[in-house]
Amino acid sequence: MSEYFQGRYYKHQKGDEIVALIAGRSEDAAFVQLIDRSLSRCFFYPLSDYEKTDRSIRIGPNTFAAEGVHLDIEREKSRISANLRYGPFTPIRSDIMGPFRFLPMQCKHGIVSMRHDVDGLIQINGQTVDYSGGVGYIEQDSGRSFPSEYLWVQCLEDDCSISLSIADIPFCGFRFTGCIGVILYQGKEYRLATYRGVKIERYEPTSVHLRQGNYRLEVDLSSFHPLPLCAPNKGKMNRTIEECVACGAIFTFIEGEKALFQLRSDRVSIELMRG
Repeated sequence: MSEYFQGRYYKHQKGDEIVALIAGRSEDAAFVQLIDRSLSRCFFYPLSDYEKTDRSIRIGPNTFAAEGVHLDIEREKSRISANLRYGPFTPIRSDIMGPFRFLPMQCKHGIVSMRHDVDGLIQINGQTVDYSGGVGYIEQDSGRSFPSEYLWVQCLEDDCSISLSIADIPFCGFRFTGCIGVILYQGKEYRLATYRGVKIERYEPTSVHLRQGNYRLEVDLSSFHPLPLCAPNKGKMNRTIEECVACGAIFTFIEGEKALFQLRSDRVSIELMRG
């Protein structure tokens, strides 16, 4: 299959410990990526080592499943092992792409779980972190390329999980700035999206302000110290983007004249591609 990629992003968080794993395939290779506060590595495998079913992805000796993740990586001067177990997923009510899921898009996005429990250990180059009692988030992407410009933000806190993407979207010969976002707050889901009439009032690398009907969401980044991450372009993992798994941000979510919450966190994951 030419000019095609697919991948899943697994975020794990306990206290100040955060690690993200990405498992997927491109046109010519399978890959496992790992990024934490100080390390970003991408390990490539032959496509023959890649196997995907409805419930799992296997890449060589590494398995990513609904029940959890097993890693056994010893290559390129790195030694990474993990046995992580997941609790029940929290899916969103409907496809985050809305009606765009039926159209030929450059990249299609999906949210697998806004929040779930995590238990188990991960060892990275001799250092072991116990994620027991932690939380996780999972999403997925597929298509040809990531957008030429985009901002992605994900936040996991005690009673709140937020996922937001704003991107330059090529579509049928023209381009537009699209937005898809979900807020899970105290068990209630809120959806902000282009197909629901969201208005992007401010869109800068450090600040996003959105309005949709009676709701307003303001995201202001207070710190961003990224590491390089491999990303797809025309089906191959030959592009570099910026990601920080633990940045500072302030989220303000307003309904009418009432602030539903103002959340400050220094454990916000941010991905940025500048044009």
